[in-house]
Amino acid sequence: MIYINQLRGATMENYLIALSEKILTDAQDNLDTAQLRRELHYLKLNKLEGFLSSDELKKLFWTNIYNAFAIIIAKEASQTEAAFKYKRIKIARNILSLDDIEYKILKLNKSNISQKLINALFSSNFIKRLAVDDVDYNIQLKLNRASLYKARYNSTH
Repeated sequence: MIYINQLRGATMENYLIALSEKILTDAQDNLDTAQLRRELHYLKLNKLEGFLSSDELKKLFWTNIYNAFAIIIAKEASQTEAAFKYKRIKIARNILSLDDIEYKILKLNKSNISQKLINALFSSNFIKRLAVDDVDYNIQLKLNRASLYKARYNSTH
């Protein structure tokens, strides 16, 4: 992935960035990620916030997690659109969907102002605490939505 190594200086010292990169590379290499995903699930929220102390670290972590789970989910998904909404990404004892990461945490919903307002008002405290402050629409180019569409195409042909 494009974004995986852009903060190499930070990743050497940041356990969560290294973990997100490992999950992504293992998913890309078709390896079992269950143990790594379990680590994500049992993280403490304060540790998560500590390791993701800047917008750049949040963007890197969430982009890696999004892309890793897009690959993992693509192996099982039968309905592409539902796969984006299905909450199955377990992090710090919270469960997220790909849409939660894309639209609520990375805030990449540039066209729908009312949806942004709804997200701001009704998102969980977990999402509000871990969301980026400054939106970077270039991240949208780095998210791998194509994995799910490719899996759907391959399963129908």
